[in-house]
Amino acid sequence: MDDAEREHLLSRINELDRSRRRWRLVALATPVLAVLFGIALANAITTSLTLKEVVQRERQAREDAQRAAEEALQQAAEARLREALDKATRAMEAAERP
Repeated sequence: MDDAEREHLLSRINELDRSRRRWRLVALATPVLAVLFGIALANAITTSLTLKEVVQRERQAREDAQRAAEEALQQAAEARLREALDKATRAMEAAERP
């Protein structure tokens, strides 16, 4: 074996060692990245479900408030109508008295 062959084999060994280290890094990083992706996915799903519940509760609260406001307006209108009717009845009674 001459020096050129020896140098070529040493450079090839170094190249293979670097390649092996890269593959080892990829092999170790892949499960870590998979776990991180799983955590991120679980976080996204949890956040989505939580926001869905919050939106649903807010929608229900808005509908309840709107319903209460409509009922209050209706009661106020009925009260004004009763008051006007009572006033008209008193006026008619007053007009009928001699």
